[in-house]
Amino acid sequence: RTFQQARNAALHRSPLGRRPTEVPKGGAGGEGSSVRSDALGSLTTLQTTARERRNLFEQLMQAVKYNSLGQISHALYEVGGEYRRNM
Repeated sequence: RTFQQARNAALHRSPLGRRPTEVPKGGAGGEGSSVRSDALGSLTTLQTTARERRNLFEQLMQAVKYNSLGQISHALYEVGGEYRRNM
């Protein structure tokens, strides 16, 4: 068997096509409302930090624990609008 065949076989055995080591967004379980409030809070904090023109790296690292790339992009778009390159 090739590496790819072995990997594909392992993916088909695991539920929902996830690898056994993957954990769904939001952590390893717990309260759903707690995760939603953490997600909303992390996006709000990210937007506040962007409005204050401070370094976003730490807030981004918190936001990716609970939110998708699309949610983060939308939150930052609401603050800064569309990127326009200076010409």
